[in-house]
Amino acid sequence: MAYRPPTVSRTVLKGKAKVQKGKANGKEVLGVTFEDNTETTYSILRKDAPSYATTGMFYVRLSQDKTKIDSMSPLNGSFKVKTSSFPSKEGEEPAPYVVVNKQYGTSSEKFNVLLEVVGPKHAGMSILLILPYYWFESAQEEVKGKMYDVLGLIEPKKPSPGHRVLRNYLLVSGAWDAGPIQFKDNVLPSLQKRILRANKEFDVVLQDGFVSTIVMEDDEDFGEEKSDAPSSWGDEKEETETKSTTKKTEETTSWGEPDEAEEFTEEKETEDAVAPWNEV
Repeated sequence: MAYRPPTVSRTVLKGKAKVQKGKANGKEVLGVTFEDNTETTYSILRKDAPSYATTGMFYVRLSQDKTKIDSMSPLNGSFKVKTSSFPSKEGEEPAPYVVVNKQYGTSSEKFNVLLEVVGPKHAGMSILLILPYYWFESAQEEVKGKMYDVLGLIEPKKPSPGHRVLRNYLLVSGAWDAGPIQFKDNVLPSLQKRILRANKEFDVVLQDGFVSTIVMEDDEDFGEEKSDAPSSWGDEKEETETKSTTKKTEETTSWGEPDEAEEFTEEKETEDAVAPWNEV
């Protein structure tokens, strides 16, 4: 009989949750009740939650020992944001990853962008934007009499929602402000550098955790389109069962009501230059 590895349940709790204020043993706490397990409320000391933590419905991630709130993300509303980073493993550059659709037997490449809410409401919270990578393609473009392989964007006859969100994001984030970007097998490090340098603020609309609209300021607005990512924090609904070892909240806890451009060369980019045909 072939070896099978042991099954491991995910220990990190995350998902849609109601956050309430309360007190336990005379200390201010936040109560987190996940939508898929309303019988259990996790009591978190206020000091063990981010400074932006408040009451209401959010996408919440608890620490592995379930004693801290690692992050909170809004679910609905309009927010002014800026790009914080392209998330990646420590010590590694951001890179696209493959998502497999088991239902249809297909796969596609995507990448993540971490947006930071700059306010005024929920300033400091993060929104994870999941974008399709497979619309990027190499294109030939003449620059000062010489042909280069530059980053291009495939334009389908009937753009998908994910394509429109990607296109709008690249426009409002300043990706193209310094001109063309040299094409590489992995364009994300160059793209991140360009966008972080631009440091643009823009508005997004969330609906049930989706970035449904990236607001445009001119006639290039492509309308309200829902991202093809099923949630603001992941590509697919996780089916692993999470087992909680935390005891039920003590009866002494009382909960209140919610409150209201790089140098362009044929070989490599320099660290802090712009494309030679653009002014700094």
